[in-house]
Amino acid sequence: MTTVESASAICSMPTRAHAAAQYIRMSTDQQQFSPDAQKQAISEYAKVHGIEVVRTYEDAGLSGLTLRERPALVRLLIDVRNPDRDFDTVLVLDISRWGRFQDSDEAAYHEHECRRAGVRVVYCSEPFENDGTPFASVYKSIKRAMAGEYSRELSGKVFLGHCRLVRLGFWQGASPGYGLRRQLVDANGTVKGPLAPFEHKAIQTDRVVLVPGPANEVALIRKIFDWYVNDKISTTRIADRLNVMGLYNPYDRPWSKPTIRAILMGEKYIGNNLYNRHSVRLHTPQVRNPPTEWVRSVAAFGEIVDPAIFEAAQFRLTRYSRGVVKEEIQAELEHLFRRSGHLTMRTMARQLHVHGKSEYRKHFGSMAGTYRSVGFTPTYNYDYIDTRRQASAIFHEFVANLSSTLMREGHQLSLEHGETLMLVNDELKIKLNARLCAHEGAQEQTWGLRWPDTYDIDLMVLVLFTRMPVRISGFYVLPLGTVPAGKMTTICAQNIPALSSFYFANLEVLAHLAQRSALEISGGRRPTARE
Repeated sequence: MTTVESASAICSMPTRAHAAAQYIRMSTDQQQFSPDAQKQAISEYAKVHGIEVVRTYEDAGLSGLTLRERPALVRLLIDVRNPDRDFDTVLVLDISRWGRFQDSDEAAYHEHECRRAGVRVVYCSEPFENDGTPFASVYKSIKRAMAGEYSRELSGKVFLGHCRLVRLGFWQGASPGYGLRRQLVDANGTVKGPLAPFEHKAIQTDRVVLVPGPANEVALIRKIFDWYVNDKISTTRIADRLNVMGLYNPYDRPWSKPTIRAILMGEKYIGNNLYNRHSVRLHTPQVRNPPTEWVRSVAAFGEIVDPAIFEAAQFRLTRYSRGVVKEEIQAELEHLFRRSGHLTMRTMARQLHVHGKSEYRKHFGSMAGTYRSVGFTPTYNYDYIDTRRQASAIFHEFVANLSSTLMREGHQLSLEHGETLMLVNDELKIKLNARLCAHEGAQEQTWGLRWPDTYDIDLMVLVLFTRMPVRISGFYVLPLGTVPAGKMTTICAQNIPALSSFYFANLEVLAHLAQRSALEISGGRRPTARE
């Protein structure tokens, strides 16, 4: 009596003479290799040769290219190694049912593993005896190669068929995406109705086209293009905006930069049918094909995005991907300046395909340098930006040098709050505060500071900067209580005398303040740095 094995079946019956397992791999019910046809042919072979089929391993998957989707064959290969198995022969209809492996040696290896475990593999409908003779080996090698070649040829024919249908304007495979829906038409182009997600056509001659989806989805697709092209909003900010609005992407998940980018690059939104951008053939890893291999049918469907808007989006995406060169930006700036007579960040953001101030700073050093490159003098003085940038660079170098000095002298150090809060020896908290001089020249020099009230510190080091040139002119080392917390304090001519004892030309004093002293207070306890 035959038993059907699942992938988790366990052999336990003792081996009997002429007992066999049959391996069935389904092709399609319309072909001679349907499961029922295979079982009938194997049954007739077993009856003639006095073999009893005691176990069946059946794979329902259509592909014979790999083991990955064939759990029954995997189970069979495991069971043949079991000394308590109840069969000593494996019956297979023919070599192609064993597998259409693209490497013919893989099929030979699996058969060899069975033979090594004492189990014969018999191909019932092949015109030779699988007896290990040279003829049998050569014949099997040829048939294995032919089995693999059949899959390659079939794959090529299917691909060419898909390409032909794409060029005729019919949708192949994949989900249509947000804002679009699949519609079924017959061989004459007559509309038969929409196809729901995961629904397949029932008649082979029917075809699928794309049509606009719900009005709210179409409106959102157009809005995404408008935000990106006209408002110059980045893909990340668009995704954030949609998530804040409580909207979800086509997969019912939050929007992300890649999803927005995929929509902006989707030619289907201007009616183009695009195919073969990526391919996975014969169960090999997915590859990205060059544009020369893409199959495109222009205006195959109705557009839901204006082609001019779409082209503008592609231009911006391309520039963002490859980076914008300085000469391109400068040419666009000069054109905009000649046309309008002035430049502002708002007009530049709307008219130019440049991603923010960082792109200008990368090529021209600053916004002031950007304006100067085309001969424009803004009414607002942007020199302060360059000054602050220079002061910031000097300050970070100063913090690095100070940290190195303290650590060389054996102090433990950690930096917080953007390297402006220094904790020395886990005891002394020092706030580093860089301040540019507010006025210079004929007017008196002033500096502003604010003692933090959101966290505790022991000392504030006020780093004084001059503007022309930008350099450090000195330091105030202010202990707790010197200035009120949470309020702005201005250091000027009136209060400089009162604070003069806290002024230093360098920070050697800081190293002394960080030193530990061995003191004792009542009870023999050593005090902390704050005590």
